[in-house]
Amino acid sequence: MIVRLYTGEDLKSHFEDLDLPQTDCETINLKQGQSLTLTRLFEGDFRSWHNPSRRQYVVTLSGQLEIGVGNGGVQHLFPGDVLLAEDMIGQGHTRLALGGSCLLLTVPLGD
Repeated sequence: MIVRLYTGEDLKSHFEDLDLPQTDCETINLKQGQSLTLTRLFEGDFRSWHNPSRRQYVVTLSGQLEIGVGNGGVQHLFPGDVLLAEDMIGQGHTRLALGGSCLLLTVPLGD
């Protein structure tokens, strides 16, 4: 599953389910000079309203991640799920780690 997190006209973050690529392999252009990042969160780690500093994919490798948006919507991400974070302005979103230790891989994207 790929979930897009974007800023709507109301300056609040919203979710959109994206179709998985239909090809065997898809090339993703990374932001030049950026590196992949592994982040470990522990169960209960919470981050209040924030925006990503860049467009990025966030891949859940283990544990469970809960993303909240301003209209009360919540998305749960499990191992193998991908979040496309593009809500770089407005209210942003919250993040809560569930299901034990949560390991995330962040992939910065080009423009």
